[in-house]
Amino acid sequence: MRALRSEYSGKLWIEVMLVAGLNDGDEALEALAALLTTMSPDGVQITLPTRPPCEQWVHAPDAERLMKAVAVLGEVAAVVPPAPDNAAIASADPAAAILDVITRHPMRETELGHLFASTDAATIHRILTELEVTGAARRIERHGYAYWTETATTFGDTDRTRPTPSQLRRHRNETSG
Repeated sequence: MRALRSEYSGKLWIEVMLVAGLNDGDEALEALAALLTTMSPDGVQITLPTRPPCEQWVHAPDAERLMKAVAVLGEVAAVVPPAPDNAAIASADPAAAILDVITRHPMRETELGHLFASTDAATIHRILTELEVTGAARRIERHGYAYWTETATTFGDTDRTRPTPSQLRRHRNETSG
């Protein structure tokens, strides 16, 4: 990154994901700030592990640690703290759209309700149940919440057999027609 910065004259933003107990302590934040200082970024985007992580020990830091990170990293560059995603999606085929979203980003059912605001909660629940029954989607528990994800998504602590790409393509072809 330092080499890139020495050659690149445009805006350089660095994204930092904070994980509780891993890089949100005072010492870790000071070390990160020192490293960032050598890169002279124009800004720092703070992100948090909001989707179900691969490992169950991964958690977002609490509000106090997040505020501390904003303060410490703000000494180096402009800091953009994490913000909620308020985007909404309308789709003629909500089942395909939901599967597309959870293939990229595992989500809670309530989050899908906000994202697909034009589709009522009962319909979203029915779609998720159908996706689960057909084997296209599954629920994974993380930190007391149930997340929906494509069946092929793997997590470090699950024993589920991963379908082959050809099985997934066949399933998608069967369900899209």
